[in-house]
Amino acid sequence: MGVKLVKQFIAYSVDVPLNINEYRLLLNMALTALDADNPPRYFDSREASAYALGRRIPDPPPPGEPELPERLAAFEAVKTATRGLVGLGAIERLKTGHRGQRAEYAIRLDPMLSRGTDEWRKRKARPSPKPRRNRAVDPTDDPSVDPTDDPQPETERGRLALPV
Repeated sequence: MGVKLVKQFIAYSVDVPLNINEYRLLLNMALTALDADNPPRYFDSREASAYALGRRIPDPPPPGEPELPERLAAFEAVKTATRGLVGLGAIERLKTGHRGQRAEYAIRLDPMLSRGTDEWRKRKARPSPKPRRNRAVDPTDDPSVDPTDDPQPETERGRLALPV
């Protein structure tokens, strides 16, 4: 399967700004497409694409009943991620999906091609979000607080003092 494509994807994702759903979907596309195809093609189901985004979706409802909200939300997330990837030129729609037919995409992992797109210019114009910290807030991180300044003695914080 797509070992060569996954390597190309990793290099591509360093240079091209992808949101998390686009990243996950494109990684799944690279994993499942054949390296030998020229260009590599992806044609899995909407359900498989939604699963790649981390969405577990229920089975389709019986005919005549409305779609479940979870399914609709998952498919909308796939559609949004796909639209972003097409806008960046990372993938190209070869065939539109409809009832009984899956959509088919050519995978084009060319950062130079992506840099020439309107989607690229739109994303580069946005300011980058601040990186999040994945740890608890530590009061010693605040430079205005002196960690050696202890306003309460040891015994007032609920710790037992040993007799001397």
